[in-house]
Formats: sequence, structure tokens, C-alpha cells
Amino acid sequence: MILSKFSNIFEIIPKTISENAGLDTTAILNNLRFKHDNNNCWNGINIENGGLLDAYEHYIWEPSMLKINAIQSAVEITCIILSIDSVFLSWENII
Repeated sequence: MILSKFSNIFEIIPKTISENAGLDTTAILNNLRFKHDNNNCWNGINIENGGLLDAYEHYIWEPSMLKINAIQSAVEITCIILSIDSVFLSWENII
């Protein structure tokens, strides 16, 4: 349950890209999910023709350490926010 919700968060990125490009978001996300489920992890959105492309073959590379650092920071911040919420909830029960 938690991992599926966590993975759904990452769909915001292709959804936003396809919406901003004026593409059919539902079709793009379904095609992208299908490709990724079939071990085509390098597939991404081609905003020029409205389909998908193999980012590796088109020389679109991003530093993995940058992504890992961003994801770790986001998870840490979320944990801090949740811990602060639990402190406030416990104080409400006392008062």
C-alpha cells in the first residue's frame, strides 16, 4: 500500500509534462506504464510528436545522483513533517 502510493507520486512528472504540452495525459501515462512494466525503463514523453521515445537512444541522460539526492531529501522532509504532526496531535490530546 505504502509503496504503491509512493510510486504514484512520481507520475506527477510525466502528467505535468504531457498536460503542459497539450497531449492526451491519460493515453500517455497508460502507454508509459505499459512500457515501464515491460522493462523499457528508458522510455519517456516525446512532446514533439505526442508519443513516447527511448531517451537513451536520443541521448537524453540525467545524472542519477541528482535524482537520488532529490528523492532522499523529499522523503526526509516528509518524515519531519509527519513527526511534527504527531507531536501536535499528542499535545491536543493532553490539552
